[in-house]
Amino acid sequence: MQQLDALTLKALAAELSLLLDGAKVSKVQHPSAHEFLVTFWGGAERRNLQGEQQNVFYIHLNPELPFCALLTNRERQETVLNTFEKPTALCMLLRKHLNGANVLEVDALPGERVLNLTFENFNELGNKVRLVLSIELMGKHSNMILYDDVQGVILGVAHGVSEKMSSLRELSAGMPYVPPPTPSGKRLLSTLTQADFVSLWQNKPDDESMPTYLNHRLAGFGMRILQDVLEHSDSPTEVYRILSDLEEQRGLLPAISQDGETFTLLPQPNGNWWESLDSVNDLMTTYFVRHLQNSRLKRRRERLLLSLSQREKKWKQRQKELIPVDDAEVAQWQTTGDRLLAAASAGEVQGEKPQSGRVTLTYYETGHPWVIEVDPALSWVENAQLYYRRARKAKSRKATYEQMAEQLEHEKAYLDTLRQLATQADTLAELSDIEADLENIIGKKTASPAPSKKQERLPGIMSLQSSEGHAIWVGKSGQGNDLIVGKLSHPNDIWLHVHQMPGSHVLVRPGKEGLSNQTLLEAATLAVWYSSARDSLNVPVIYTQCKYIRKIPHSYPGHVNYRGEQTVFITPDPALVERLIHPPAESETSHSAFGIMTHES
Repeated sequence: MQQLDALTLKALAAELSLLLDGAKVSKVQHPSAHEFLVTFWGGAERRNLQGEQQNVFYIHLNPELPFCALLTNRERQETVLNTFEKPTALCMLLRKHLNGANVLEVDALPGERVLNLTFENFNELGNKVRLVLSIELMGKHSNMILYDDVQGVILGVAHGVSEKMSSLRELSAGMPYVPPPTPSGKRLLSTLTQADFVSLWQNKPDDESMPTYLNHRLAGFGMRILQDVLEHSDSPTEVYRILSDLEEQRGLLPAISQDGETFTLLPQPNGNWWESLDSVNDLMTTYFVRHLQNSRLKRRRERLLLSLSQREKKWKQRQKELIPVDDAEVAQWQTTGDRLLAAASAGEVQGEKPQSGRVTLTYYETGHPWVIEVDPALSWVENAQLYYRRARKAKSRKATYEQMAEQLEHEKAYLDTLRQLATQADTLAELSDIEADLENIIGKKTASPAPSKKQERLPGIMSLQSSEGHAIWVGKSGQGNDLIVGKLSHPNDIWLHVHQMPGSHVLVRPGKEGLSNQTLLEAATLAVWYSSARDSLNVPVIYTQCKYIRKIPHSYPGHVNYRGEQTVFITPDPALVERLIHPPAESETSHSAFGIMTHES
């Protein structure tokens, strides 16, 4: 992915300077190790494309993806990790100095990835003070420093830097503030005339590309921006003009590529490949927040899949330790007891007790001799009872084995379902629901209660609408599948599932006119899409009314029996799934490009 560069940060600072003019700090939060939130009120009103007000300034100092942007409350809820239960010492210090502070200016350090927010506030004595919150978004050196602008003294720092850690710059509360050191060999474009730039251009070594050469000698321009500029022109005078316009914030057109991997501030010739945005702040919220969420989703998915793999290893060990009981063994103990009891009743044996540890009798069917081990300390009847007890224990072991084997079979099917759901989860909330399912298997916590009707989000369930306006629910976790076949379904609703493969349960609520082929196609496509058969062709999907669905007692969540089912064969259409998940503002009823074949099972 493309890293934040000083030029983009400077453009963001210019926007924030206008948006936060006259604003006050109303709240400061430190929700997790690398995240800070500063909420403003007043100033110029800024809204996103959905009309939601953006007044939460989000600062992300993780070295892998440092950035900052104004967010809406909804974007904050979807982005911020709330891992700290109590305010940290740094959070309390920031609140002490910044709560109620007026924003004086917002600017970027020339040629550096440093954003400075200057505030005016009152100290404990009632005197005016000028404070600067300096946000350094410089990879592994990312940091945030609050310092007194008049006295030049650091008041607080997110990540302290000792003398042992850096010989160039020590950062600690009470020490003088020193800006980041300027990289050697780099110059600001504003210090170069056109003639200087042409001379610099002509001195490029033959073994170095022009973007790399300029990146090593010009401060503030990232590699991607330089590549974009050089694609527009290879004339040094024209390149100097374009770079000067960028430096002066003239003609900026922020955009993100369709694959979401790059962004630009320049007009692009291939307009269809780029998604234009209204502002640099929109670029930050769209590009960097999206990559942050994808990164978190990937890491959490990997941890969950690792936990599932560890559970599967334990399952294999338990299956290996499970010893089956042979039916012949049960019959042998029972028959031996019967033969001893019959011999004692018929007088085939002498005395009340055996004279030795063995007795020889004959098989009734064949007449062959049969040597039976007995206990001389017990009577013949007691020896027969001993064999009966062995038979009963063997029967009990056999029943226990069958019960445990069935439980293991159900657990393996459930683990396969959870793995498939985790692989295709789209949000952190869905992964959290699947983690809760796994914890239920392990026994760390009990199942979560069913959601109330007033609850906005159904845990583990994605709610959609068909193109014809019918409600569709897709299970995205084990408990979500269980809710679909239990709490949500009505008798005449339609239940769908990929036949004999791990996947999500899908529920459709037809109208009075019944279920049309189009809605059936869309629901069946969702069932295939959220299953292990996503990349297959002609996948069988079974469907039936919910009144014919019965949950299997003592089995895993969502495990059901069904009858009266029919089958539809589906080749999943990604474009159709995208329209269902993200319907256009003015959607038209979609028509399938392929037919569906049905038959009754």
